[in-house]
Amino acid sequence: MSLPTLHGTGTLISDPKTGPTKTGGTWTSVVVRFQQRRKTADSGWVDGHAEVASCIAFDEVAAILAGFGKGDSVELKGTVGAGLWGDKPQLKVTVTACRKPVRKGAVERRVAA
Repeated sequence: MSLPTLHGTGTLISDPKTGPTKTGGTWTSVVVRFQQRRKTADSGWVDGHAEVASCIAFDEVAAILAGFGKGDSVELKGTVGAGLWGDKPQLKVTVTACRKPVRKGAVERRVAA
């Protein structure tokens, strides 16, 4: 059985924290807010449910994620687990790929596979 995965675009609500692993690699952790949006009948947009996830990446992906800052949009892909933030349940994501989000009409430039 495979772990559940997440693939979405969110906003960093913390600056990245980076450090060494015990095996000599690198880790980077961030907190990301994913905001659901939906179109209204008059072609406007309204914010829906928001979810916060604690995310961690390792080695090459960690180096890429460390280049983002608080307030930046980032597209993430990773495996999902559960954890606690204080006494509240929270998503925990091990990031396997990240990049700047691609906007409609923009030329895609991949940051990580």
